[in-house]
Amino acid sequence: MTTEEESLSAAEEEPLSAAEEESLSAAEEGYNVQRDYWRQAEESDGFDIENIKLPPGMHGRVMGLITYNCQLCYRYPFPVLVKLYAKFGLHRYNLIKGTSFELAALMKFNMLQNYMSSFYMTLLAHDPDPAASSSQKTFQVRVDEQQFGTLGINCSIARPKHEGDLLEVSTETPFMPHFHGGALGDGIFKVELPDCLSDTALNELAGAVLKGELPEHVFDDALYARAGGIFQGELPDWPTDDVLNDGKRFYLVKDSEWQATDWISMYLELVITTTDKSISIKPEVLSQLEIVKVAIETATKDEEPSNERLKAYRAHFYITFKGLAEPRAPRQVFEIGEHLERQAIVRRVMGHRGDLTLKGKLCGGQYIKKRSLALKRGKKSQKCKTQALVD
Repeated sequence: MTTEEESLSAAEEEPLSAAEEESLSAAEEGYNVQRDYWRQAEESDGFDIENIKLPPGMHGRVMGLITYNCQLCYRYPFPVLVKLYAKFGLHRYNLIKGTSFELAALMKFNMLQNYMSSFYMTLLAHDPDPAASSSQKTFQVRVDEQQFGTLGINCSIARPKHEGDLLEVSTETPFMPHFHGGALGDGIFKVELPDCLSDTALNELAGAVLKGELPEHVFDDALYARAGGIFQGELPDWPTDDVLNDGKRFYLVKDSEWQATDWISMYLELVITTTDKSISIKPEVLSQLEIVKVAIETATKDEEPSNERLKAYRAHFYITFKGLAEPRAPRQVFEIGEHLERQAIVRRVMGHRGDLTLKGKLCGGQYIKKRSLALKRGKKSQKCKTQALVD
């Protein structure tokens, strides 16, 4: 053994100081408390966490969910957006079950204080259908934000509390808090799949699953992805008028059809509110919106009844609207004017395990580079300073 190796060995055997022991013990205690917190949260899938107990001195040191009681407190983060997320969860339930539940009241919700969060909402909903067995039910809805500054959300739980079959209760995804990356409806394991898989690639995936190298659902996802086609990857650009008039590819929704639903307007409101969260405290902005026309692109044949295309699990919605005076989106600038007609695209995909995903964007904005934007702000700031000196 060399002199250097001997000195390293002696350093490794040297006992820790009292301060180091205390620091290590505190770190281990924090880890155990954090793990125990999420074990307790898992018992209710993140919805009922009021009775979770933390040891003395650990409050504020555990990264956990923050609870808001909407019945006792009327001020909570993103009030408009949270209610839209609650409606989105009911929309998933209605698509699966063929019901017509509507949001009656938001009771409480739990969320993480991240740029992209998970929302665990408890709400009251009613079914206006006279034939419904129960007019009002308590629901639990989980919505996970998957993108920041644009619409990208996933709903994996939308169920009446304390009842329901497998598809009602949740997808097959085990409970995982959002910051662990397990909030996505596709499961804990995230495997990127190309837009179109060849038979050879599918066979290779099947072999890896049989060997235990990949989880079983990856092969199912691959089959589903191959069938997904245009409903994967980046959202399409807004089509030209000639393309949009292709009746075999697009279905122009009648005014009476989209007016009979509340979810197409909800899609539009979600696009606008997730793109500019400041609108979440300005409900009057959304009240000014006026849908002009809606076109749907689905994987079904053009001879399918229009109501079936409206209910398609995979679809693109091309929404023309007006009433938004000043659209805002990251690194984009828009022409200002409430009278201007604008466009939004929304993709809806229902996963084969029951998770519902929405992805959307505002169209028509001019993209700007970060550097040029900073320069513009700098020039504006300098102009203000110069003006102040003159005054």
